[in-house]
Amino acid sequence: LMDVDETPPAAAEAVVHLTETVWKFVTSLSDVVLLYGPRGEGKSVGGVAGMLYHAERQTARPVRWAVVRDTWVNVERTVLETIKDGHREGWWDAEFIKGGEKVLINGDLLRLDCFGMDTMPDTHKFQGMELAGLWIDEAAAVSDLSTGVPLFVLQIAVTSMRQRGVDQWRLQLTENAPDDDHYSMHLREVFGDAIRVETFQIPPGENKYLPVGYREKMRAALKDRPDLIARLVEGRPGMSVIGEAVVPTFSRDLHVAKEPLPVFSAFEIIRLWDAGSGDLHPAVVFIQADPRL
Repeated sequence: LMDVDETPPAAAEAVVHLTETVWKFVTSLSDVVLLYGPRGEGKSVGGVAGMLYHAERQTARPVRWAVVRDTWVNVERTVLETIKDGHREGWWDAEFIKGGEKVLINGDLLRLDCFGMDTMPDTHKFQGMELAGLWIDEAAAVSDLSTGVPLFVLQIAVTSMRQRGVDQWRLQLTENAPDDDHYSMHLREVFGDAIRVETFQIPPGENKYLPVGYREKMRAALKDRPDLIARLVEGRPGMSVIGEAVVPTFSRDLHVAKEPLPVFSAFEIIRLWDAGSGDLHPAVVFIQADPRL
């Protein structure tokens, strides 16, 4: 594995070229590491490289990781395809078992158990597992492209990080830029000071190996979706909009509470209904009036 700026040896037949940011993510020694940015910047290859770099530093063999996406279909079409591509390129050797549910990489170095998880019952798959690491790919949902992986998957996975012969476990997340309020943007708050967290944001255009014009064509295709341009092309956290806005004047800053609002069991709850006359956008507002005010 080497940085994109390094010059590969003349005799090398297969070299993984990683951008500067992806390389920093791969070599990070923090407990929880997040890599996010635009599409096509090498996040998935960085995810595999991160597991290999971690495994090489352990005495256990094989080093056991769980790999998670929201659905098994998405595991097959993204994560497993990345591993297959790397195998064909000669970056690593991969053996697929049970259709990819288990993957062996570089012989007995690394063993992956691959899952789709998007509900609490799915986390029973961690039961009895002794892991060294977890890779969550596309933790954050992007419009209707994926549903994302819930925070409880990450939290419950921590309870399985106990493989013997592993000096330090690693939780890694790779994703397109998420909503600014997604949990991946607040991992330090999630875990506190006891767990070391590091975040890496890939600048747009850092991967110089993409096809010429790829980013420009992607921007043109999404010209009517500035929210997706921000996240998929520019790699900036933001808010995805699904469909036409019900209330065009809606403002997250003005209309969404900055903290949970209390519900008082002793006070009457009043529902205010709007049938959406004319525009067919019905809505209901729940309010409580404090009689002491």
